[in-house]
Amino acid sequence: TTDDNGCDKPVAVTPAADNGGGKAADGSSAPPSDPRRIGDIMLRYSPFLIMYTEYVKNFDTAMRTINNLYNKNSKFAAIMDTIHGMEECENLSLQHHMLCPVQRIPRYEMLLRDYLNSLPHNSPDRVHSENALK
Repeated sequence: TTDDNGCDKPVAVTPAADNGGGKAADGSSAPPSDPRRIGDIMLRYSPFLIMYTEYVKNFDTAMRTINNLYNKNSKFAAIMDTIHGMEECENLSLQHHMLCPVQRIPRYEMLLRDYLNSLPHNSPDRVHSENALK
């Protein structure tokens, strides 16, 4: 399914879907022959998550640079203040928005660990989920 902008809506599947009986987030039944599972999806996309390593490694330097510019350059500070006050930014600073990707990977890990804890031991998704955590 897609949203109003034509983008795919994420579908959350409960661990019970491993036997074909799970429900999607919208309440519809997951197709019994649907090979998609959380573990293999996370495993498939894990190479793309590696880009976060560089982002996290450089995060402190980026934050220091922005803070130094803000404190030393009044024009930069005025522009930043204007942007921070915009509705689209929810009145949050750039630094706040920059922190979101740093927090994302640990959230994925916690989600996957919780998923594994509720997953039956004989689930076909267990091996993929365990490998995705490595």
